Amino acid sequence: MAGATMETDIFDSLPSDWFEDGLDYALAKCVGTPGPISRVRARRISAKNNEATYRVADYLEQTGGESRRFLPLHPKFLDVVIAHVDQVDQLKSIASALEHRGRQFWAAQLYLRACDLGDFESSLALAAILSFAGDPAGAAQTMRIQCGSSDPRYGEFLAFYLHRSGQVEAAEEVCISEFNRGNLRPLLRLKEAYELADTDTRIDDLHAKVISSKYPEIFKFITEAQEEFHTTLHKVSTLVANRLRITREHAELQVLEEIDLALPRIKSLSEAMDLHTREMQDSVRRLRSLVEDSSEDERRREVKEMRARISLLEQAGEIETARKLITDGLNAGIIGLETLGSHLSLQDESNHIEYIEGRGIDWDGALNQPWKLSDVRRACYKSLRGEGL
Repeated sequence: MAGATMETDIFDSLPSDWFEDGLDYALAKCVGTPGPISRVRARRISAKNNEATYRVADYLEQTGGESRRFLPLHPKFLDVVIAHVDQVDQLKSIASALEHRGRQFWAAQLYLRACDLGDFESSLALAAILSFAGDPAGAAQTMRIQCGSSDPRYGEFLAFYLHRSGQVEAAEEVCISEFNRGNLRPLLRLKEAYELADTDTRIDDLHAKVISSKYPEIFKFITEAQEEFHTTLHKVSTLVANRLRITREHAELQVLEEIDLALPRIKSLSEAMDLHTREMQDSVRRLRSLVEDSSEDERRREVKEMRARISLLEQAGEIETARKLITDGLNAGIIGLETLGSHLSLQDESNHIEYIEGRGIDWDGALNQPWKLSDVRRACYKSLRGEGL
């Protein structure tokens, strides 16, 4: 087969034993290491393949993989993957590797491709990347596309990204709708978002709407339960009467009727709060377990060593060399974008670490320009049509 790949004049000029001589040369050790190919001897436990065979894959994987470890992928690589790979698991695996190496924009394209192939997990990953890149509206749009999904996390993350994009009323509508279907997750997710934003008033308003969208004033029965029943009823009825411009007596009758209907919702809301508390406690336990189980493995040592080298270069004023080392570390997947963010923020305080981490870098290690979902779609579908090849 090797001879069939040669030009006729070249093949005719070779000695008769050219293949054997070449094979001996390739088998020869070099500075104590195996040659490009090595003989594989038949094992006694195997009844087949007793003839001597040769394998180049192991050598290429070890030496070639190590030598290319710190190099970026070829820019055309992604075009080939999008145009020819239609296996969701492969797309997600490559996307995860790209994301880990700071190529968020290209990882987003692969997640979009997997999302278009019907993978819900990829839509979650794409939405997270978009939100972190500064496009929460694109993240919400990504989740809306999954409206037909039966996955209970759909409403949870749709509400979250609607809130992140400033569409608070729409987020609360999703929470109420899902709550009425028995899905408590969106309510808990939005509650966490309000807590992070320190907007307790919004939390109380949301709880009031969940209990009764018609008479949200009923929430006072829960928050002011320590007062005498008739006193609280009088307060709530007065609020309803003033809002609807009806008599207090009429309002009181409507409130009492609505309370009977709201009791199951109040019970569900109480269960949701208990669930939230248990989940927070479980999260704390998991974090403690991770801290206790952390060990100085080879991976962590490699990260620490590279960060130490970068720090020494920065202290010595060798900024360009430090930046080159950071790019090499990102290409190899040893360090993350937070290291690049810290490095750039040292040079210029206006460089915000989260902003840098969200945008990611290009194939050469330079910071990407701001991008959003429309840019991801344009690039992905261009590759899918084969225009990038």
